[in-house]
Amino acid sequence: MRLNCSVSSYRGRTLENILADPKSIYIVDDDEDDIFLIRQAISELKLDVAVFQASNGRDLLDILDKNKQNALILIDMNMPIMNGIETLNAIYADPDFQHFRSILVSTSDAEKLRELALRSGASEFLSKPVYYQGYIKMVAEIFFKYF
Repeated sequence: MRLNCSVSSYRGRTLENILADPKSIYIVDDDEDDIFLIRQAISELKLDVAVFQASNGRDLLDILDKNKQNALILIDMNMPIMNGIETLNAIYADPDFQHFRSILVSTSDAEKLRELALRSGASEFLSKPVYYQGYIKMVAEIFFKYF
């Protein structure tokens, strides 16, 4: 499949810059389809990134306790056990994790949720894409912006 995405650079960074600088991302989502689409977009864009996944916030915190390497965390809002806001609050309450950057994603685009996510420590709030091309665009924009 050929990438049909208008994102080619961000703040002077090109895809080549990003490819040369490996990073880590944690995907926290209970929906296996969403995780698959994000992983597929990362693969299709040929991004050199270590991908970790957790199905809820509690699982993420367990992973972070073992691996404190700096990374970007992509957190779904609606998950069992610990939702996205609860996860953000737990991450940023721990001094060991305060250096992590996080993005809350949700099927909702409610302004109140966006404000709550940012107050809880998220660097950004994004609406989940509806189609696969939207996932490719979202992943490309995230990497251009944060890596």
